[in-house]
Amino acid sequence: MNCKFVAIFLLLVATALAWNPPALNISAPVQVLTVNQGDVADYMITIKNQDTRAQNITLYAESDVPTSFSLKAFPMNPGEVRDVHLFAVTNGIKEGVYLIEVAISNDYYIYDANFSVGVFEGAAPLMLNSVYEEISLEQGDFKDLKFVLTNDGDEYVRNIVISGDISERLSPEYPRVFDLAPGATADINVRIEVPRDYPAENYELTVRAASGSLEAEAKTKLAVKKEPILRSALDIQKAGVAQLKQNDSVVGYSLVLRVKNGAGRDIQDVDVVVENVTDIVVSGQENFDIQRFETKDIELRLRTNNFNEQTAFVRLLKDDISLANATVVLSGSKIGMPTGMFYLGSSLTIGLMFLAVAVVVLLYVRERGKRMSVEAAARDEAYLTSLDGATVPGKAPGEQTTIEG
Repeated sequence: MNCKFVAIFLLLVATALAWNPPALNISAPVQVLTVNQGDVADYMITIKNQDTRAQNITLYAESDVPTSFSLKAFPMNPGEVRDVHLFAVTNGIKEGVYLIEVAISNDYYIYDANFSVGVFEGAAPLMLNSVYEEISLEQGDFKDLKFVLTNDGDEYVRNIVISGDISERLSPEYPRVFDLAPGATADINVRIEVPRDYPAENYELTVRAASGSLEAEAKTKLAVKKEPILRSALDIQKAGVAQLKQNDSVVGYSLVLRVKNGAGRDIQDVDVVVENVTDIVVSGQENFDIQRFETKDIELRLRTNNFNEQTAFVRLLKDDISLANATVVLSGSKIGMPTGMFYLGSSLTIGLMFLAVAVVVLLYVRERGKRMSVEAAARDEAYLTSLDGATVPGKAPGEQTTIEG
């Protein structure tokens, strides 16, 4: 009797276990793929944790074809759903059909899933080659990685997507989707920018061109160098100072600086700082980029109501490091502003010319006055002399005569 009870109990337990829902739900929309030799077969496996407990998931694969997973081991919370990609690489694989056995473990149970890939021999129509085998960039610099994509097939390859295994911190800029005609080539440029705090090390960058099951990739080595201190790389000169007007009123100075980059590299984020001035508000091109060996003019607007002479120090900074500096004398008299009792015009030279003309006129007036006084005295003397020698009727010679005027 006891044996019968134990048997019934074990049967009930076994039945309960059989009806207990699995802790994981595993599905794969595609389990059979056919690819050309050299292509990568990509399967998607969806895993759902149906248990009330968190689980640690591990995936294994066994096949004659090299395989890998996008995620191989990871935790899953209750109710969480994850998509995992299984990749089968067929480079160097002979033509045939290959079985891929996948095991998915949650530490206390193993779930099996089988996939197959059919490989057919054939030349890969897409070929991607890197122009640069290795490039060197300094921190803070940027460059276009250059590749050449060739369609060696007999048909159009449409919707080609360019991507790559490049860190997002390098801000890769991939080209848009495009088509490529049979036998045609396309230049592929991928711009990267190295942050100033990016580690100065060596990296391998992979760029990939894909269209459906067609795929080609190429690699470029990147050596990141520490950014040098660019002291004396820039030269700065004053190009001109003019009036800054608003509604026909002079409200300050328009200062134009000529900057020359003598370095063999582009320089970004150069700050312009104006120092040693009072009552002046600076605006305009206070930050600029300049290409290697480029000369460019930078305009600054200096608003002020103080047109007395000031000596301004203009400095070019990059990351608080001074690259160049210049001294600029600011004065209202030098841009046609009235100072004191005189209006000196657009330059000091014009003011001095007015002053010289005034002096010449004054000297001329004085000289003319002297000459006129001498001539008048001479006429008076001649007249008196003529009176001394004249004979007046009724008077003896030498007798004094009084003339009343």
